[in-house]
Amino acid sequence: MQEEVRRQAELVWYMINVVDGWIFVCGAGKGMGEGVGRASVDVAVEMGGLNEEEAEAFWSAKREGGQYIAVSGSSRCGMDRIGY
Repeated sequence: MQEEVRRQAELVWYMINVVDGWIFVCGAGKGMGEGVGRASVDVAVEMGGLNEEEAEAFWSAKREGGQYIAVSGSSRCGMDRIGY
């Protein structure tokens, strides 16, 4: 999953910034969520021209704002967080 995030960096950056989209990460284990989180930081560095610290803060703000939701080990995959 994280490699696909990196491959689709331009689309990920467009969706989260231009169309104010949401990112949902759901996996069976904690490792995938961490890997996608790292890949997301890489996207912000590459596409947004941010440094590591700025990229971490960017995604932290997206998490706090409900635009980046990562859930691991749940069959509901966080859908209850958006009303499903």
